[in-house]
Amino acid sequence: MRYNYLNLLPLIGFFLFFWVFLNRNNINFINTNSDLLDLLTSYAGYNSLMLHGTMYTLLFLLLLFSSIPNNLTQLMVRVTRKKFIKKIIKNVILQAFIFVGIFTSINLILTLYFVDTSILTNSGFFVGFIISFVSTVFLYILIGLLFSIIYISLFSEVKSLILTFIISTIFVCGDLILGWNTPFQDTIVYDYLLNSGINLIKYLYIYFKNIVLIFCAYYLLITIFKEKDIINV
Repeated sequence: MRYNYLNLLPLIGFFLFFWVFLNRNNINFINTNSDLLDLLTSYAGYNSLMLHGTMYTLLFLLLLFSSIPNNLTQLMVRVTRKKFIKKIIKNVILQAFIFVGIFTSINLILTLYFVDTSILTNSGFFVGFIISFVSTVFLYILIGLLFSIIYISLFSEVKSLILTFIISTIFVCGDLILGWNTPFQDTIVYDYLLNSGINLIKYLYIYFKNIVLIFCAYYLLITIFKEKDIINV
């Protein structure tokens, strides 16, 4: 499962423009941890949870959508169902790493460009960056697996994309408005880092929980796929 890597150029351009646009009022006045938090917070701007649950989810789904081969039904017939599910999961993980790699790299490069290195070093920014990267990769892997579960159930790419986007939006709104604790909350790193500090045990628990969720999604995909009549898809 592969796609044309030229598809990444518009995504890179969008994130570059969007970072500068959202932070245009902050980038020239970063002298303290409080100023840095205004740049990195998960409640507004480039790292906003709302953007992760809506616009960024849609962009990721489009990237994932573009990686689905045209001969998918033929592929399903040629390999065992378990092998096919493994291919789906590997593709989801690959697309998640690509998407988050672009997203976080732009955040890192532009932050290094506009913010004095001593401020970043003293704030623990680089540790936070690593934790944020891993947490965000897990989030998009789970979003991709949700898309895959819906797709295997419906065998409709467009319906799966729409339903995944709706569910993602509901989850992030539940986090922000109702105080739910979904995987979107797990991507909040810099707010803790620059206020009370990072609890590494908490994030190790989050990573363990997400790995369990990935394995659960794998077995759910296999279970659903076993019941499908792929010949008549």
